[in-house]
Amino acid sequence: MFGLKAISAHNGWAMAVVGAAIVFSGLAVLAFVISQIHKLLGFWDKKNGYFDNASKKKNPLPEITAKKPDPEPALCPSNLPAMAILYRPLVESLETPFQLTDLYVLAQDHDFPHPHLTLTCFRQANFLMPQGDGYFIWNEPQENQ
Repeated sequence: MFGLKAISAHNGWAMAVVGAAIVFSGLAVLAFVISQIHKLLGFWDKKNGYFDNASKKKNPLPEITAKKPDPEPALCPSNLPAMAILYRPLVESLETPFQLTDLYVLAQDHDFPHPHLTLTCFRQANFLMPQGDGYFIWNEPQENQ
């Protein structure tokens, strides 16, 4: 006997279906194991911590948490014209127009307090006037000179 009759006579079709099912289920299990291996490796990396913490959790101590104070809102320096007098020599050392980053670096180099906040206040009070493309000029109001 040869061909399809031989396959049918010796349960060949059933063996083919069972073989395909075994291969498919094996691949499905392998895919699941690979997708979960990161959890196993994480457990393996922290295995000493899990067992040490288990004995510590039997008698937990109450945690004392102190509330951090709310950060104070950023305020402009109280005497902006006095700060302008301090910044004027720095501005004069720069080319006109200048970039704020150059003035900021100079203020940091000279240890001026809060240069970022001060420059923002100078912009709001029109001490620094924008000229476009990120360049500014110093424009001290007349009553402050």
